Amino acid sequence: IQFLMGSNLSSQASIHLLKSSAPSSSGGGSSSSYRPDEAMLCYERALSYYSRNTVSRRHAAGVARTLTAMGVLHFRNAGCTSGSIVPMGAGGREGREEDEGEDEGREDEKEERRRRRKREELDSAWSCLEEALCLLRELQPPDAHRSLAAATDGGEAVLIDGGGTAAASSPDEIGSVLQWMGSVRREMGDPHSASELLGEALYVKTLTRGRNHPDVGRVHHSLGVVRDDLGMHGEAAVCYDEALRIRRAALASSSPHGSSNLNQSSASASSAAAAAVTPEERELGDTLLCRGNALSALGRYADAFGDYVEHAHIKRREVLTSLRSS
Repeated sequence: IQFLMGSNLSSQASIHLLKSSAPSSSGGGSSSSYRPDEAMLCYERALSYYSRNTVSRRHAAGVARTLTAMGVLHFRNAGCTSGSIVPMGAGGREGREEDEGEDEGREDEKEERRRRRKREELDSAWSCLEEALCLLRELQPPDAHRSLAAATDGGEAVLIDGGGTAAASSPDEIGSVLQWMGSVRREMGDPHSASELLGEALYVKTLTRGRNHPDVGRVHHSLGVVRDDLGMHGEAAVCYDEALRIRRAALASSSPHGSSNLNQSSASASSAAAAAVTPEERELGDTLLCRGNALSALGRYADAFGDYVEHAHIKRREVLTSLRSS
């Protein structure tokens, strides 16, 4: 019963984190069920139920997964919205002209409070994810790595124990936690630790998902961003190359318009321009922009220009779609 109560509360938390664009009943625009405070309360209550029997592997797995969800929520509460991280300043707080006579001291105080809150949320995220990682590793069978390596054939892998059982963890879950931990360390200003964690996440994700899976592409992208932070632009460009290879393949398989590359017929270009930008295209655009920045830092301006043009093409379609729907 305790396990069922914990599972039910975790499900309730997930509902509170759903965002809806449906019109509100009052006709005042869109409504949203996104209530992170209530979600966190549900997770904390779920944790209390799971923790009453930590001897049970099933309960320990529930604790680990709830801690992971809490860590991700703390990360998002800090103003960080994705595990696939973007360069510093690309979507951060924009500067603005100060109104004449505005109290700069008050603004500084507000900014300091914002930074303190962000640090507290990131500390909480790290604590939850670190504890979750320890539990998930304890729940792994003793020969998990040997079995995983044996399942790898020609660079492709099968997902072993894909996270479905209540009493065990999958290697893929561990890879996901490592990826989130890397994102947290980077936001905390520690790119060296972030690079190590993301490198480990890439190894695990490649073994569990295969080198062509979109999840692997997201880790390549994040690792490229961190290496850019470290000034390792050549290595970052290599990471972006892999991310682009995977993301172009995912886009070609999921979109009726195939790749967003500009080298297409005028008819298909017109059809693609009229379509909404897909999540896969947004991811592709993010990586194109990042690789363009890395190539510019390396002095490869002609190559960077091509990436910037393709990124601008995607953003233009996104803006036009937004204007048509407004």
